[in-house]
Amino acid sequence: MMFERPAIMQGSVVHQRIQPVRHRLEYGVFSILTDLEEIDGLKKRRLFGTNRFNLLSFHARDMADGESTDLAGYVRRKVHAETGISGISHVWLLTFPRVLGHVFNPLSIYFCLNSNHAVVAAVFEVSNTFGDRTSYVCAVNDGRVESASKRMLVSPFNKTMGRYRFSLHVSDDELTVGVALYENGHAILRTHQKLKALPFTDAQILKSTARYPFMTLKVVAAIHFEAARLWLKGLRFPQKVSRARKTQHMPASSKQ
Repeated sequence: MMFERPAIMQGSVVHQRIQPVRHRLEYGVFSILTDLEEIDGLKKRRLFGTNRFNLLSFHARDMADGESTDLAGYVRRKVHAETGISGISHVWLLTFPRVLGHVFNPLSIYFCLNSNHAVVAAVFEVSNTFGDRTSYVCAVNDGRVESASKRMLVSPFNKTMGRYRFSLHVSDDELTVGVALYENGHAILRTHQKLKALPFTDAQILKSTARYPFMTLKVVAAIHFEAARLWLKGLRFPQKVSRARKTQHMPASSKQ
């Protein structure tokens, strides 16, 4: 069952641009899925470290405001402040790990579970290549996720406007996360990642790392390579892109 034990989540990410030009990108990835309050137990793996270097590692400073040592508490407070939801029993995190000390996380997701082991809220933490980060806090009701107004530039080909529509599908051993960007009621971009849960073992760490070596560098390179392809297709920046700024942690989204 999902959200019962830590897992290596392996699969693919698909980006599909719909307007003003059509474009599709797909690449393989792997993430870690873990209960934030049990993450220290992952240190028992020889090839995984928490807040220290290893083949794969997780560092709390890569997340949220970059300063929180109690990420689960941080998420609980944020969710309660913005949705009124309380009684969160567990906070599970889906995120890219550091690979040999390097990481770039376009999207990390905190799943908030109640005492019945149901997902009642999700925090979508988005980072861009300019050094910014923000989060969207959404209530989840019977698998339906709230939408949120876009506030941060992610792709220079899109305006800092529009609305995100999130979707989650959880089965016993698979997790699918979708994010669609709408402007004026029209879909501009759809992305989704479909991941399969695999054992969080040293053997699987080796297999996933061997299958997707230099994953962080590959993701960043793919972003820039595809940007060049879009430029060649005639797509241009709708607004001036500022130089990289200090990471920002903006207020979470309002309800639709």
